[in-house]
Amino acid sequence: MIGVGFDFGLRQNKQEAFNYQQSQPGSANAQLKDTDNKLQSYWVFGLNYKF
Repeated sequence: MIGVGFDFGLRQNKQEAFNYQQSQPGSANAQLKDTDNKLQSYWVFGLNYKF
């Protein structure tokens, strides 16, 4: 048996944006509460099989 899956979603995760901001030069004093993150979309496509 073979299956195909697809998942789509929206998220607004401040922690991911903060981690990215910390990796940029000159942002050593940035704080999580000051992080602004726009709405993001994501998708996952998968193929699975069963014996």
